[in-house]
Amino acid sequence: MAESLLRVDRGISTRYERDLLLAVLAELDVLGSRTTKELCVGERHLAELLTRGVPYTPDDWCEQPLSAARRKAISRAAQRLESSGLLIRVTEPNRNRVTHLLPTLDGLLKAFRLTSQADFKSIIAGLHRTAWGGRLAVLLQAEVTRNVATQHSVSLSLGS
Repeated sequence: MAESLLRVDRGISTRYERDLLLAVLAELDVLGSRTTKELCVGERHLAELLTRGVPYTPDDWCEQPLSAARRKAISRAAQRLESSGLLIRVTEPNRNRVTHLLPTLDGLLKAFRLTSQADFKSIIAGLHRTAWGGRLAVLLQAEVTRNVATQHSVSLSLGS
């Protein structure tokens, strides 16, 4: 358990990094909690989410138009999260322009620790619906199950 917690404590130093991880988590939460007809996204957005990763759309995630400086800050935050192993930036061929984000196991665990509003079962279901997230869903489920079992055994030993 200590190894798992150490892995997850890397990474977040700015609100943009936090917001990016939570935006990825929110996209997966919505994907897993609704039917395809209930999703309020365009067909292209949904197709890309299912096949390539979470579309990198900071304009949609923010409540107001982004200035060039804020857009650059968000881009740098994505680079730092990738350097920390919390997500993978998918870029256009021959350019460094980010088109999609893929969470890592550590990134998802960190995002769960940042919010109490995410529905774990919906996230798992959302990951399973994608072409890229099935293995990640299995790893996430195993990690959470292992941590719950460890916490349970610790509380049992402390109670005796």
